[in-house]
Amino acid sequence: MKYALFAVAITLTSAATAETYVCTNGGMERSISVVYLEPGQAVPCEVQYTKDGESRILWRAQNESGYCESQARAFADKQSSWGWACELSGSESTSNAQDTTAEDTEIEPAEGADGQ
Repeated sequence: MKYALFAVAITLTSAATAETYVCTNGGMERSISVVYLEPGQAVPCEVQYTKDGESRILWRAQNESGYCESQARAFADKQSSWGWACELSGSESTSNAQDTTAEDTEIEPAEGADGQ
C-alpha cells in the first residue's frame, strides 16, 4: 500500500504546467491550464479549468501532440467572447524563451515591416 501512495506522489509532483490562461471579469478569476503528465513530453496531457476554486479536467490527450494546447486556446477564446479578459501567463517549460527580447536576438525586421 505504501508503494502505491509513493507512486501517486511521484506522478503528482512530476506533472508540469505548460501554459495557463488567466481569465478575469468583474473581480472574478478563472484559469485554463495545459498540464503535461510526463516531464519533457507533450503527451499525455490534460486541460484543467479552475472556477470558484474548483478544478475540472475538460480534455485529455494520450497520443495527439498539440491537442491540449489548441483546446485550451480555443476555450480561452470562447471565454473572451463571453466578456472575460484572458491572458496567457508564463509557463515552466517556455519561460526562458519568453525572457528573450528582440535586442538579445538581433533579428532584423522583415522587408516592409517598418511600414515603408
